[in-house]
Amino acid sequence: MVVFSSLRPAARGINAVIPALRHSLETTTLKQTGPVVMSIRGAAGRRMILRPGIYLDRKWRDSVHFFLLLGTLPVLMAITFANLFMAQGELTDLPEDHNPQTWEFHQHPITRFIAKHIVRSPEKLYETQMAALYKQDQKRKLRLLERQVKRVMLDRQDVRGWYFFQAATDARQISADNIGEQIGTPS
Repeated sequence: MVVFSSLRPAARGINAVIPALRHSLETTTLKQTGPVVMSIRGAAGRRMILRPGIYLDRKWRDSVHFFLLLGTLPVLMAITFANLFMAQGELTDLPEDHNPQTWEFHQHPITRFIAKHIVRSPEKLYETQMAALYKQDQKRKLRLLERQVKRVMLDRQDVRGWYFFQAATDARQISADNIGEQIGTPS
């Protein structure tokens, strides 16, 4: 209520200024001198005077005003509700069997809500970073293994290059017996 009572005098001042602004806009941009004549090829210098329309300008201002109020009013109401009716968090002793969550350590209720529902927890961020590093390490190991296979094939020159196919990314080792069984040669 205090906010609205302090905005009332400001609104009276703005309402006093708006008609003067509207009158100055109408006199400067809406007045048109003389008839509008379209230019015709070979019309000896006659041309149509183009003036900017006010419809799109007003439409843009109305849209900005609408979406500004559509976004700010609910946010301001939620902030006011949280500050007036929800308690600030306090540090207290925890029971032995309670495992605290990371979002419980924030003091303000809005910060707790953001930490709980919007931002990822530090544990999840750590795990995703470690998974990405693990994948990069596996790719590096496979590249090293492929380089070693190509080097050995060039050094020994007993295996043709077209026998090497890049298999699945999990580097499984197949024994020599299994390779003989797959080709169909007796071991």
